[in-house]
Amino acid sequence: MEALRKVEKKYLARSNEPNSFKYKDVNSQTMAYFAFTRLCKKGYFSDLILKGVPETAKTGPLLTKCSYPEVIPAKAHSAGDDLDLVLYNGAEPGEQTIELGRLQPSTRYVVNKGEREFTSDPNGNAVLTVHLDGRTPFHVEKGN
Repeated sequence: MEALRKVEKKYLARSNEPNSFKYKDVNSQTMAYFAFTRLCKKGYFSDLILKGVPETAKTGPLLTKCSYPEVIPAKAHSAGDDLDLVLYNGAEPGEQTIELGRLQPSTRYVVNKGEREFTSDPNGNAVLTVHLDGRTPFHVEKGN
């Protein structure tokens, strides 16, 4: 990791924009590697190879559809029976439609601790309207 940080620093240059930097003479794939290593926890790749994907990644609810770039997903995480999303509006603030999948069939769910509720269809899917205005947390869990 130390060697990667040295290479990254070598190509990092101050941008024309105030308080920002960019990579000089680096292709987009290399920039993606640099960013990915900053976003992942230590040991991510070895855990992925040695332990595999967590079971919740295979069974938990999913954000299955949204209209990008009007909806920008910044976070999507499931602990197996819930779905924790952070969404941003990519255009003007307003109502957007999202689709969720891998929910329990015909089950009642609550959004943001009871802010609203919905029932999944018999196939475990749901179509919802979300009001996006900047950073919008959206937590879905089974209702009582």
